[in-house]
Amino acid sequence: KSGWVTYSPETCEALTQASQQGIAQTEFEAGPRTKLTLDISEMKQIGKSDEKDIRCLIENTDGEFVFWGLESGRSFQPGIVSKITKMSDISSTLTIDGWKYDLDNLNRTKENSVENIKTEIIVPAKFKKTGSTGKLKLVSAPAVQVKSGNGN
Repeated sequence: KSGWVTYSPETCEALTQASQQGIAQTEFEAGPRTKLTLDISEMKQIGKSDEKDIRCLIENTDGEFVFWGLESGRSFQPGIVSKITKMSDISSTLTIDGWKYDLDNLNRTKENSVENIKTEIIVPAKFKKTGSTGKLKLVSAPAVQVKSGNGN
């Protein structure tokens, strides 16, 4: 399968709360034998036999959903996306966790490392209760702290 799917409002709320509390991973069930870990620090959905990227979209002041991540398409962590989205109207440069973000030239630097970043406005798919993410139920939110948000 290709493309992005939308988590339920309840799953999104659980992920938002986990992120705000500094929790790196949350456990979900998608049925009696299907357990998934949503790893916010690595931006991955981890199942028994596979791993998928997840992305963070933040609603901006215009009501649009904004993606910020590496040029490869890998999403930054929610805290980073939120800070960049809020600050992008005020400044074209900001520093988060030692990374200096240049929003005009779409890159970030730290020590001798330069990475290209991208942003785009996304119209998220409508949540489908019958879809693969429609059956997710929160199992637990262990107190594993999120690593310093470098987006890698």
